[in-house]
Amino acid sequence: MGSYDAGYQSVSGPITHSGKIWIYYGAFSGAHSEVVTRLGRSRVTVAMATLPEDRWVGMLAGPDQATLVTRPVIFKGSRLFVDIDASVPQSTPGARRNFDECEFRAAVTDQSGGRIEGFTFDRSKVLLASGRQEVTWEGKDVGRLEGKPVRLHFEYRNAALYSIQFT
Repeated sequence: MGSYDAGYQSVSGPITHSGKIWIYYGAFSGAHSEVVTRLGRSRVTVAMATLPEDRWVGMLAGPDQATLVTRPVIFKGSRLFVDIDASVPQSTPGARRNFDECEFRAAVTDQSGGRIEGFTFDRSKVLLASGRQEVTWEGKDVGRLEGKPVRLHFEYRNAALYSIQFT
């Protein structure tokens, strides 16, 4: 209450520039009216919000472990990348994780949910920090599953999953 855009906004279309999305908007500090309120006259400014290019929507998990399972997908490529935002991006993850730190792992199953040897949660490299990162499994090449219908299973906590990409 009382900030430059506390009233309402008039938003423009998004502009993609240098890996970010820029959204310009008209920001109004008060009601959509010329009536002076107890906060004074409404101020009108032009403002800009930004977000990373591929982060329109994320699936958020809190301190309790979340599970996300995709519908069957057929992919091309030999590497799987995810973009996650860890809940404590300012700190460097240690060997022993606190309750509020990110943990992210993946498994791959057949289209019916049946286990594929080697692509299990316990063989998945645990991701602990924010950013676009490769998901790997100890001693396995996800590229051998290219062209086959599979489901991706993600278990994570204290993070938001923004994108999944095969390259």
